[in-house]
Amino acid sequence: MACPYFRPREPLSGSAELAAILPLGAAWAGICQAASEPAVPEATQLMPFCNLGYARGSCSRFADEGGPDAVRFAVSQHTEDFVQLSFVLERDHRPHAHGTVTFDIHRGMLTDPPAGEIFRAQALAYLSRYLQRKNHGVVR
Repeated sequence: MACPYFRPREPLSGSAELAAILPLGAAWAGICQAASEPAVPEATQLMPFCNLGYARGSCSRFADEGGPDAVRFAVSQHTEDFVQLSFVLERDHRPHAHGTVTFDIHRGMLTDPPAGEIFRAQALAYLSRYLQRKNHGVVR
């Protein structure tokens, strides 16, 4: 589960051995958008807070409001034409919101982009690593 305020930008090198257990399919570098001013997280924050979520009460930048603590993705369907992701936004280790997003493999794009640029970036990060493992190429 990734932090819902973390916008992944690029996979961190050396995370291949952890890929299967990481919420976005790899460890990512990116931007923290939990506070009013986006910031690049310190290296010591990336893994325990940004990449793994549940930073409420531990990360000084985490917005302590009524929103989710973490985002979880899973492939719910994969055909030769599309990949459908199921997602759950969690709060206190319980579902806060859920739904699906669909990626068109031939067009290389989400057909029903989720609301919010951070969530969209996380869905695309997860998809890019999933499709890379399945040898389908790169997501835009």
